[in-house]
Amino acid sequence: MVVSQEKRGQHGLAVSFPAPGTTRPVTRFCKLLNSTHGVTTTIVDLHPSPNSSTAPPSPPPQTTAPETSSSSSDVQNKSGSLFRRVSIPLYCRCNTDNISLLSLFEAVASVGPQLEQLIVSMNNEGACVSFIIAGFNMVFPVLDVAERLGIPCIILYSWAASSVLFTHYLSQGNHISVRSVMEACSPARDREDVFCRGLPGLPTLFNKDVPHVNDDTRHLCELAIQSWRACMAKAHAIAINTIEDLEESACRVFSDSIDVPVYALGFWTEHLPQDVGTSPWKEDETCMTWLEQQPASSVLYVSFGSTAVLSQTEFEAFFDGVICSEKRFLWVFRPDLVKGIDYSASAMEIKQKSKGRGVVIEWAPQPAVLAHPSVGGFLTHCGWNSTTEAIANGVPMLCWPYFSDQLLNARCIVDEWKVGLDFHSGKKNGHGLQSEEVQRGIQRLMDGDEGKTLRENVQKLKEKSCRSLQRDGSSYVKLKALVESLV
Repeated sequence: MVVSQEKRGQHGLAVSFPAPGTTRPVTRFCKLLNSTHGVTTTIVDLHPSPNSSTAPPSPPPQTTAPETSSSSSDVQNKSGSLFRRVSIPLYCRCNTDNISLLSLFEAVASVGPQLEQLIVSMNNEGACVSFIIAGFNMVFPVLDVAERLGIPCIILYSWAASSVLFTHYLSQGNHISVRSVMEACSPARDREDVFCRGLPGLPTLFNKDVPHVNDDTRHLCELAIQSWRACMAKAHAIAINTIEDLEESACRVFSDSIDVPVYALGFWTEHLPQDVGTSPWKEDETCMTWLEQQPASSVLYVSFGSTAVLSQTEFEAFFDGVICSEKRFLWVFRPDLVKGIDYSASAMEIKQKSKGRGVVIEWAPQPAVLAHPSVGGFLTHCGWNSTTEAIANGVPMLCWPYFSDQLLNARCIVDEWKVGLDFHSGKKNGHGLQSEEVQRGIQRLMDGDEGKTLRENVQKLKEKSCRSLQRDGSSYVKLKALVESLV
């Protein structure tokens, strides 16, 4: 990809929420900026630690790698990209190393003074920050800092445009509201009933498509709405990890009715080497050797992402279904994936019962796995990172959404884009998933005419996603416009 030399003077500061699902897309976006337009960035790593009451209020940021330099924005790190990394401790109000999501949000809200101190220090050293990039969970502290310093701020949404648009409608409160979402999630409601129809840019939504919101999680939903409103008021631009060819209707609504520029700039799916450090688990690359030995399109890749947690009943259904399908499989089996089991014993049992057909690892180099020709299907939680990586590599999906935007992602994967299947009875009106349905779903995905059609559909989207970031592609052109708007 040709780099625009005239943009080499630009230097951005990128900040993301300290979780793998949000850190990866921000880092990938920074690499994309550099590879396409020569823009350098400093990436701020926020490192959570407990016991804020004993911590100093604002320690100075520290660089985390010897190749970084505060006086140069052209340092090339191990991963081959022009960016440097700095580290800021994030002090959380808890007494153990098991830091809750609520504690993280509280800590993130107070990180503004440290970010401002960092930017001022960099400016004084000559590495002047000309714009800020922030993940959508970092909106409040970063937008406030950007406003005080007079620096433009780009907010990155690592969601589908459909999910961002859903949040936009929630923020308006005219057609849907937090209360109506909570009512739709009630156990008394039929998940197949219509939740809302006629929202521009979105398909007819059923109760099963909306995020699970209850009294315990309502504050997170309201925080997402408040963040979106703040973006509307203060952001220089909003960038979404999608492509127009995938979500044309949602993208059109943004361009027609939102005052802040909204850019579809995806997909951000490039594999990040382990030295970049966007995951708490070490990628087990030995699985790639095993994949080399398997026939084309014969392997089912199983991964529920970095956050999803299965009950023992759900795990047993997936375990038995995967084994009984008699398909080759590569299973990412995190130590914290299933509640209350003996991890080592369970991992060993999966290997033994597979009779050589399966490999079990703690974490995988997922983009490389999905790009491998032996992989023919993906059993997924439908996180947006995983969804875009599957589409970008032409791999059809079997959907088991866990929470949040994953439910609407699954709906689009199955019914709108027709590149995947779901489990029809798995979470319908309280009925648990059965192993027979898992087995049947895998066989439908991997075999026969139905699976063939899905592969043809996702291959077409793969080709469109590749074209989007080529010169004159929709994402490339919009990214160029975004960079030029920062001058």
